[in-house]
Amino acid sequence: MIVEWLADLARQNLGDDYRRWFPMVGTLFFFILISNLLGLIPGIGGATSHIETGASWALIAFAVSEGAGIKKYGVGYIKHFLGPIWWLSPFFLILEIPLHFARVITLTIRLLANMFADHTIIAVWLLLVPFLVPAIFMGLGLIVAVLQAFVFTLLTIVYIKLALEEPH
Repeated sequence: MIVEWLADLARQNLGDDYRRWFPMVGTLFFFILISNLLGLIPGIGGATSHIETGASWALIAFAVSEGAGIKKYGVGYIKHFLGPIWWLSPFFLILEIPLHFARVITLTIRLLANMFADHTIIAVWLLLVPFLVPAIFMGLGLIVAVLQAFVFTLLTIVYIKLALEEPH
């Protein structure tokens, strides 16, 4: 069911060419989901609580999305960075390139901050009140774990879609 749901999400956003990107997107989703869920187990701490993991997946997502655009348009992919009006192209280029690289930072921080905060809150409540209150936060943590895997994956799909769109 989860694989079909994820395939439908990719198909809706990427069209019929979704099969090319689905193995990477599916792997990304399940890795993040399982890492997030492992972080809910006290004392284990999921991989997504570490900056190295979030940054690695963010770099992979960035490389795949930019690589998709370069593969489709070749040198013409630079038009994505130049804006719709030719005489404003230098200004757009100065803005667009850092904004594309900022995707790596935002994906990393989004995943790291949410999962680190969630795991820290659960650990603190386990130390203070060992039974009922941590269970509530673990339930919320389950929702956050699924939601963060979904958001990271959806953003990756959107970035691929943007790279594959016709340049201005």
